[in-house]
Amino acid sequence: MIRFLSVGSGSKGNAVLVYDEEALFLVDMGVSKRALLDGLASLGRGLGDIDAAFFTHDHSDHIKGVEFLPEGLPLYAGGTTVAFPHEVLPRGKSVEIKGFRITAVASSHDAKDSRGYVFEKGGEKLSYLTDTGIIPSKTLSFLQDSTVFFIESNHDVDMLKYSGRPLSLINRIRSKKGHLSNVQCAGYLAKAIGPDTREICLAHLSEECNDPHLAVEVVRQGLLERGIDLEARGIVLKAALQWEKVEG
Repeated sequence: MIRFLSVGSGSKGNAVLVYDEEALFLVDMGVSKRALLDGLASLGRGLGDIDAAFFTHDHSDHIKGVEFLPEGLPLYAGGTTVAFPHEVLPRGKSVEIKGFRITAVASSHDAKDSRGYVFEKGGEKLSYLTDTGIIPSKTLSFLQDSTVFFIESNHDVDMLKYSGRPLSLINRIRSKKGHLSNVQCAGYLAKAIGPDTREICLAHLSEECNDPHLAVEVVRQGLLERGIDLEARGIVLKAALQWEKVEG
């Protein structure tokens, strides 16, 4: 069974472990070494157990902790995404590691070659997609009927509007190269949820312009309005947090 552990998710730092009984992967490393080690320890594992790390883009909250990773660990990213040495995994292409097929998919963010990742093994699929202002149609097709969605639900539109932030920042966040709102997230999920979906984790929530309980309720209600009753389908809906581990 494909599982995940969110070590931290938000603008202060991101790191998510994706794993099963045989393999362990890291998506982004924008948290402290202590936070990552704590997350690994909760799984009974250590740094040396990570099989590969995948990076979404070059913003500091996703890469600032790369120096803490073991030397020789395979690192995958886009061709122009990050400054440190890595193996290039073009968007739309896949790599196979320990029975997993990991595909890089396009996101739409103000960073070069930004992407998400789809992890597949044994008929299950975990889709990781954050830091995107829209979900491109081709990417949405990759996400269809994911067993687990780890997907951005960054802000509440009204909280952002009245946040007191500069208009330029508000416009950036709301742009097609920015971040998904709770309402947008619900809309995309309604198109992607399938019969095999068992869990949704809302990610990269703004600490100032969102709230975990609000995000969950808005997405739940948005899906219900589109005829998708998560409780009736037995689909778990939760939110990843910035400073606490969240398992799925």
